[in-house]
Amino acid sequence: AASSYLLDALSTAYAGQNTIPGKKILQWARQQGNDPGRKAFTMGALTHITETDDLHRASVTHPGCVVIPAALAVGEEIGASGKDILIAILKGFEAMCRIGMAVGPAHYKIWHNTATCGPFGSAMAVGSLLGLNEDQLVYALGNAGTQSSGLWEFLKTGAMSKHLHAG
Repeated sequence: AASSYLLDALSTAYAGQNTIPGKKILQWARQQGNDPGRKAFTMGALTHITETDDLHRASVTHPGCVVIPAALAVGEEIGASGKDILIAILKGFEAMCRIGMAVGPAHYKIWHNTATCGPFGSAMAVGSLLGLNEDQLVYALGNAGTQSSGLWEFLKTGAMSKHLHAG
């Protein structure tokens, strides 16, 4: 299953490169540097642009565009095995989707669940790859909660903010 999720994310990121927002994101990325955080941000934003990425209905989230870019960027940086990356992806999906189900559908009326629940999934995936102990993982999840955001307000102006939510 993790391999299918990975292929889906890579495919939708590739498709996102050919859109107007995707070209803007790539132009920005070329000017920024190539550290794991920027790589994950860029892939996450590209993955969510075409709205063809995965959807976990019960949590109203798109875990692939948030978890997979973080897992790939950090996995590459530390030389993780493919198997470890796939396991980290599953752990990240599990965390993100469970939190999405916990906040419930009412949350979605104001907040973009992918943006508010996604940082927890990324933290769990990366924490798994880094071999964080329980205390360290709790700190990582706490920091993820601090970064959690994503209002639907951008819809009123047509801004391209939603792509940045996934990044």
